[in-house]
Amino acid sequence: MISGHADNNSGAVTVKYSLSPNDGDEVAPGVTINPAAKRFDNIAGSSPGGTYSVTIKVSENNAVKAWAVSIPAKYDWIKANPESGTGSGDIEITVEENRSFYNRKAVIQIGGIDHTITQERRTAD
Repeated sequence: MISGHADNNSGAVTVKYSLSPNDGDEVAPGVTINPAAKRFDNIAGSSPGGTYSVTIKVSENNAVKAWAVSIPAKYDWIKANPESGTGSGDIEITVEENRSFYNRKAVIQIGGIDHTITQERRTAD
């Protein structure tokens, strides 16, 4: 067993922790997403975007089952459905066409995990 203590130097917050080895077959509680990133390439001069699925898996022994998709307002070209849920499932991510002459990149969070979206610029008028 490993034990420790952390203090934020102001005396206001103190955290004590202990770690124990996992001698059983239990999986550590957590959340995973797949894929962790998605890329949209330029196709014949345009960048059409599209819809794809992200799978979120919440382990059975995770104390918190609820999750949410967090998309910063500046990424108004990305939508998620559903925007929140409980347990494992699929989320449909829709990326609008990139009509600009600039590549764009967004990092959104799904269940607290970063998901990166990159989209090439259009090259034709």
